[in-house]
Amino acid sequence: MELLSKLKKLLAPGNGPAELSTDFVYPYSVDEQIKREEIWNNLQRGILLEDKGILVPWGFPYFKMETIKEQKRERADRTEWNLGKRIILDGYEAQLETMRWKHIPDDNPLKRLTENLGYDEAGQERFNLLRNHLTGLLGEATKIQLQKFGSYDIGNISWEKDDIALTLVGIEHFNVRYTFNIGIKFINAIY
Repeated sequence: MELLSKLKKLLAPGNGPAELSTDFVYPYSVDEQIKREEIWNNLQRGILLEDKGILVPWGFPYFKMETIKEQKRERADRTEWNLGKRIILDGYEAQLETMRWKHIPDDNPLKRLTENLGYDEAGQERFNLLRNHLTGLLGEATKIQLQKFGSYDIGNISWEKDDIALTLVGIEHFNVRYTFNIGIKFINAIY
């Protein structure tokens, strides 16, 4: 119950950091253990866009996504922001996105970023490449729940620490779809 009230307070509109930050550790240490801690410390606060030299904090209001987006798409029930190709997590090139349902106020805080890794063979190849990158960077995953669907792996793999989770997901829905989610742990669990 304490964790839930802590998350509600943290994520309440107006309570999170409202500005991009330049207060982070980068470049990372060459020592593997120190680098791992530096990355996790950055992730507890937000996602570091290494190529831009800015940290987008968890709690960044959606209406400020205009300042960092490359593309915005309005749909009937949601707004989607594409951040473009960004270098994150010690050199990984990600195509990051986020979305806000229209019924959610635009001053609500950012809680999660996602990347569509692709479908079927191409998606599984990117899923495996990212899995190897994250394992080398952060160590073994804290949760692995995979099963076979034909020749494909479906399920999820998560690296978690404190309030943050990085999760690779494979689902079957007309084809096999793979995504990468980074964000506040409780939020990732409900999507």
